[in-house]
Amino acid sequence: MVAVLAGCTAAEITNRLAEMGRDSAGDDIETVTQMYVHVGSQTSALQILDANAVFQRAAITVAQFQQHYHVILSPVFAQPVIELGKVDLSDVATYTANVLTHSPFTALYNQTGQPAMSLPLGTDSKGLPIGIMIAGRYGDEALLYALAGQIEAAAHWAGRRPPGHGVG
Repeated sequence: MVAVLAGCTAAEITNRLAEMGRDSAGDDIETVTQMYVHVGSQTSALQILDANAVFQRAAITVAQFQQHYHVILSPVFAQPVIELGKVDLSDVATYTANVLTHSPFTALYNQTGQPAMSLPLGTDSKGLPIGIMIAGRYGDEALLYALAGQIEAAAHWAGRRPPGHGVG
């Protein structure tokens, strides 16, 4: 995943800098993004192709598994809502540790291309949303949209706000 993410980040930043007529982003991008650009610029096409092959094998495996299930439910986060500023993009080690410990469930769907959605079906003790992730079968976004509409109508979450956060 790092090979693909870093390669894509390096390409996007390089292309954007060219559009802007600049050679360097300087301090305009966060340390974590700079790291991805550096790693991506050192990543070979062979490494990216190998990584994509792994993604494709995973996608086929998960798609075959999911044929037995309409949806798969999981938490969005493995821990309570991340405090503001906790995911700091200026420190690679801290960022990596926080991302890996907070959101281990989403990567599979990012890598396999399966449709997945997060629905705010609960709240923590501070009134902040707790998301449930629902993943559907490959290419079956329509089922997720229909399910989301039914759950939203039943759960009435559209008007909910954390304490002290009224409608803007």
